[in-house]
Amino acid sequence: MSRPRAHGALLLVAGALLQAAGCDRVGGPLVDYQKPPEVVTVPRVRCAEPPECEGGLEPQVPLQALPVAPIYLEGCGPPREGDCTQFRLDPDDEDAGIEFERPRCQWSLDTAQLPALDASALRCAELTIEGDGETDTITLKGVDWTDTNVSVSSERPLVLELEAAALQQTYLALTGPVTLRITHAQRFAGVRIAGQASQHGLPLVELRHVDGERLSAGDEERAFAGTLALVRANLVEAQLVASHVSLESVAVARGLITASQLNAVDTELFEVGLEVGSGVLATSVMRECIVHECGALTLIDGKIRYSWFPGCGVAPLRVYGASVIGGRFDGEIESDRSNFSGVLFGSREPTDLLLWDGSVLSTNFCAGSQSVILAATANIGCSKCDGWNEGDVLACLDPEWPATLRSNWCEQLKQAQVCEEPLPPRERPLPLPAE
Repeated sequence: MSRPRAHGALLLVAGALLQAAGCDRVGGPLVDYQKPPEVVTVPRVRCAEPPECEGGLEPQVPLQALPVAPIYLEGCGPPREGDCTQFRLDPDDEDAGIEFERPRCQWSLDTAQLPALDASALRCAELTIEGDGETDTITLKGVDWTDTNVSVSSERPLVLELEAAALQQTYLALTGPVTLRITHAQRFAGVRIAGQASQHGLPLVELRHVDGERLSAGDEERAFAGTLALVRANLVEAQLVASHVSLESVAVARGLITASQLNAVDTELFEVGLEVGSGVLATSVMRECIVHECGALTLIDGKIRYSWFPGCGVAPLRVYGASVIGGRFDGEIESDRSNFSGVLFGSREPTDLLLWDGSVLSTNFCAGSQSVILAATANIGCSKCDGWNEGDVLACLDPEWPATLRSNWCEQLKQAQVCEEPLPPRERPLPLPAE
């Protein structure tokens, strides 16, 4: 019965000895959070070699948008029975010196006539659809618009739905408040889409459950004037140049996205070039991508692999809860609970890094790196600072939290001091407490 009492006495004695030695009950150093923090340096561990500031392979992505123009209809073959018989034929005109092996079919009709048209027989033709002011929605199922140029315009909101369509070498031109909705396409290859605003409104394109290749929507000379919205789509070689691009559960392999406003959720981009005025990519993956230009860009809970980011012109690049491996980051960067590994900071432009929590491992701070702020429980390990001169003290520490520096090849990091200026406000909300 006396053994538990003796055991408790031993614990009290051990605790007193530990405290006298400057240790807490688990053997770590006692931390006085009322004093300025000290850099905690842990013993060297096995590290991956950080990348060099110079050199390295540039991701291979297209830099220029391809022109979006009508399909050249030469050599479509002889007309099938019933083709181009009930509508006016375009005589053998000599537009731009183009000669056709057979007369072009020109179908010009309003939306009241369209549902009665046997649209499945329409191919290798010029089709013009004009809103009649009364029809709101038209649904066409199973149309084959291979080698077809289609123009749709309306003064009032008009929805044209194509279900299970075959779209191959198809040009679609929308003018005014026209919504083109393409779902479950049977074939989708070589599709070109142009959108032009009118005094009555903007066009909208919705692609849902579409797998295809070589989509070009908008180009450098004329962006698609409205919104491109893709939901559960898989595209190879896609060019999206529009005022507003929305992606939800979309995969794009090799392409170009240029948008004044980009919103992407659950999206995977591979070898894609981006030019974004303002954008958010949430729970998305970027692999070997290049951001050529950005005004304001936020990356949330994503995976970023070997991608390049320039300085954004309007707001800091915000990287929240992301896993980053490889690549280059320049400009003003605000990171919150993100982890970087094998990254180059400041290799091309002046760069300022604000790191709330999270970690930086096996990374190199290049000549453009002007400042590094370690806030909250942020840590840097196994990293170099090849761009810093001897005696430079460019890193500073949160006055309320100790920073952790481990196994670095950078003497300047060891000389980091408490930040003299107040830390910027933390923009990302802290997690709510668990119930």
